[in-house]
Amino acid sequence: MNTTALPVILPAAYLIAVAAAVSPKLAAAYLAAGAISFFLYRRDKTAAVRQQRRIPENALHTADLLGGWVGAWAARHRYRHKTAKTSFITVFWLSVAGNAALTYGIWRLTRI
Repeated sequence: MNTTALPVILPAAYLIAVAAAVSPKLAAAYLAAGAISFFLYRRDKTAAVRQQRRIPENALHTADLLGGWVGAWAARHRYRHKTAKTSFITVFWLSVAGNAALTYGIWRLTRI
């Protein structure tokens, strides 16, 4: 196993484990959203390298806000994509905080 991936994999695995302890549905939602976001970031990186049409940053941030930030975080590190642009990184972390707030609010209301 590549040890450079551990700083990304271990926190993501921890988050999924915590989500599973709270609710299997929540863990499944994070896994699905994370996978979608991972592939969006990978696709955007591929388009950037090939100088093709890119995925809008707003779409990436929306995916992050809806729970895909775990996959986005992994993809950003795996593909070294969107790791230098300060404005993007700032909005990324704001979307992580927003997702945490949304998840907590939904959990409090529904106890999923």
